[in-house]
Amino acid sequence: MSFLLLPLLFFIISLIYSSAGFGGGSMYLAILSGAVFTLVIPQGEIKTLALLCNASVTTYSCLQFARYKFIDWKENIILLLFSIPFVLLATQIKLEEKVFLLFLSIGLLLSALFMVIPLIVKKRESVQFNKKLLWPFSAVIGFISGLTGIGGGVYLSPFLYFSKWGEEKKIAATTSLFIAVNSWVALIPMLSQSKSFLFENSTYYLIIAVFSGAVLGNFTALKFLPKNGIRLITVAILIYAGIRLLIRSL
Repeated sequence: MSFLLLPLLFFIISLIYSSAGFGGGSMYLAILSGAVFTLVIPQGEIKTLALLCNASVTTYSCLQFARYKFIDWKENIILLLFSIPFVLLATQIKLEEKVFLLFLSIGLLLSALFMVIPLIVKKRESVQFNKKLLWPFSAVIGFISGLTGIGGGVYLSPFLYFSKWGEEKKIAATTSLFIAVNSWVALIPMLSQSKSFLFENSTYYLIIAVFSGAVLGNFTALKFLPKNGIRLITVAILIYAGIRLLIRSL
């Protein structure tokens, strides 16, 4: 796959994911890792680029949600205080390529599973989840985020829903803030180790593409697209990518 086609693909992913409060990190990773298309990108750059795109999308989304007062700062800060230390801890762990691919494949497959959960369990009354359990759970998600480059929103979102966190926009706002902060926290040590990465033209193309997708996605809320259909397509891609990476790691 030509690297020139990546901006268009990333724009579409950002457009779709941003309307639900996500950044698209798992999809960026699935593509950059070469599990969907043929790409050869170093492990360090895969994580950094995915997190940078993730952070760009969700930071814009956060600003929009904050503007309309959908973010409950007190509750969100507690979640972030649990996740941030574990994000930083995970970024200090250096993995061999095959081990990284193994963890990434598991992360992608788990992302697919957690995207299916809301479709399987359609009524939030059928599942009860204590809000306080979200705190230690956010620490686990933070560790996964720092280790693989997946922002973690896709893991957190179903549990926010089942814990009756609030209306859909409030859940999307919390998810966006969680992903944005985790992504930026993970990026700080990564960018300090690879400063030249920021000066590559391809990096700017992708950031502009995902930011443009986020602007349009937030503006339209994608009311004209069948979200369940998009979710199922995404799940299929994540499963395919996860299995391919799992095979490569063994």
